Formats: sequence, C-alpha cells, structure tokens
Amino acid sequence: MKKTLVTLALFFVALCRAQVGIGTTNPDVSALLDITSTDKGVLLPRMVQAQRTAISSPATGLLVYQTDGASGWWYYNGTQWIRLAFQPQISTTYVGSVSVGDIGAGTSIAAFSGFVASATKTNSGLTSTVTVTHNLGLTGNQAIQVTYLSVGGNPNTDNNVLPAFVFNVTANSFQVFIEETTGVGQNIGLMLQLVNY
Repeated sequence: MKKTLVTLALFFVALCRAQVGIGTTNPDVSALLDITSTDKGVLLPRMVQAQRTAISSPATGLLVYQTDGASGWWYYNGTQWIRLAFQPQISTTYVGSVSVGDIGAGTSIAAFSGFVASATKTNSGLTSTVTVTHNLGLTGNQAIQVTYLSVGGNPNTDNNVLPAFVFNVTANSFQVFIEETTGVGQNIGLMLQLVNY
C-alpha cells in the first residue's frame, strides 16, 4: 500500500509540474524542457550525409547536424530533408546554353550544350516560352538561373529585351519566359546555370 501511495504521489507531482529544468529549478512554463547555462551549449546528433539519409522513416521535424558536404543543420519536413541555410552558401555551375531563335516567332531550338535533353518553344505576340527537359534531377536546394548569352548578336544585353525568368521548375524540367518590348524579333542565346544553396 505504501509503495502504491508513493507511486501515486510521484505521478501527481509530475502532472502538476510538466516542465523539466536542467541547470534551473524554475523552468519556463512555456517550455517542456528548459536548459540553462552560462558556459555550455546543447549538443545534438552529428552525422555525415550518408547516415542522415539512411535514417529509417524520419519523423517530421527531426533535426540533425551534418558534418560533411553541405554541412549544417538539416530537418525533415515530412517529405524531404531541408537544409537550414542561415547563411546561404550559393554556388553556380554552368550547365548549358541554347539558341532560342527569334522571340515571338518560329519554333526552332538549336545549339544545346550541357545537360539539356530536349526543348520546345511556343510564341505569343512579343513573347516566347521555352520548355526545357534535362537530366539534373533538381532537389529542394537547387535552382536554375538563366542569363542572356547574346541578344540579337549583341552580348548580354539589349534595351528591347526584358530579363528572362524561370518558372514551373520540377526535378527534370523548367520553363523560361522571354519578352521584348518592340517587334524586332531579336535572336536570343541563353546561358543556363545550376544554383546550389
């Protein structure tokens, strides 16, 4: 009977005080765990990428520190691992170029190099949309950046052509929208870069 009473007393104490304090006798009421220190930190699991990706059925919100490759904090969002890029480390790699042809006219796509598998072009007025398929297998930490390689034979710039932008990005395809402000039918060359962040 005495043992049962002690167990019940401990149970009720735990119910009355749901917070746990380490280094403090007064944990904050809004925290389940309150760790207090003026000369030490908290050390969570550290592992290499292969170990992180080998975790079986990771829970949503799982947090680890990766020590190799794209090192830093990684958390699992319920679908994939996401790197917490507090200070993004951005690098770009040239992956291809394409001669789009005249904006708003024609359907020819030529001079692909690099990763590109195929592409098509559709036109509307003074605009063209280029749909590119590729073999990059983009992840959540990568993007495609497009800049002009040439515009109407002039390197990089022309006042009649607006900046290109990328949309509808998937793991193996993306689209590029290009537009000009006058109907001169500029011939466009695009440079494609893979951005890692």
